[in-house]
Amino acid sequence: MCRYRSSVKSHQRYPQWRGGAQICLTTAIVVIAAMTSSARAGITRYENTDRDAWFDDVGGASAVITIGFSDFADNTFITDQYQHLGVTFTDGNDITAGFAPSSWPQDGWGLDGNGDIDLMFDAPRTFIAVDFPGFIRFELFLEGELVGDALFGESGRHDNFAGVTSTIAFDSAVLSNFAGPQANIDDLHFTRIPGPSGLIVLSGVLFARSRVRRRDAHVSGYGREL
Repeated sequence: MCRYRSSVKSHQRYPQWRGGAQICLTTAIVVIAAMTSSARAGITRYENTDRDAWFDDVGGASAVITIGFSDFADNTFITDQYQHLGVTFTDGNDITAGFAPSSWPQDGWGLDGNGDIDLMFDAPRTFIAVDFPGFIRFELFLEGELVGDALFGESGRHDNFAGVTSTIAFDSAVLSNFAGPQANIDDLHFTRIPGPSGLIVLSGVLFARSRVRRRDAHVSGYGREL
């Protein structure tokens, strides 16, 4: 397993925050994002064996949009084809890569970034994850300002998983390979936007969770949040 440890905390589970409460928390973060855009987010990292935990903590599979890139022919440039799902690939040189189950173990298809993979979301999100080979870095932005980043990966492994949750919403992300010239991803996962019933802002919930994070970071010795 990759031994890199950033200044963000490793994954810790908070079962009391799953399901509906997690969705309300997501909305709360989105609504107050404009007031906290100058801050750095607290990032929780999920890696490899934490894959199921990431899905659990963001509300389950029904709360997640997964893009596997298998619905387009090999060598298709991906730009706005997934815009209806809430994401646009903005750098213009990302292409599908298929027929390689050993490289893309999730479904045999992936995305070759030809450099970085730049994502623009139709609304701010607080959760993102990828299945990927090699190494990857997440850089998360809100209105062009970097709010958080995290590095993941393991050399020689094609079935890596990396996921993050962020205490500050982001509306774009850059995925890069910090150990090589280009990022490659098997599947992309991000959360759906809550419906109108989720627009009640539970600021007390957000405050309480942030206190739990700070307390557990101090107890566990994993270092400070960004």
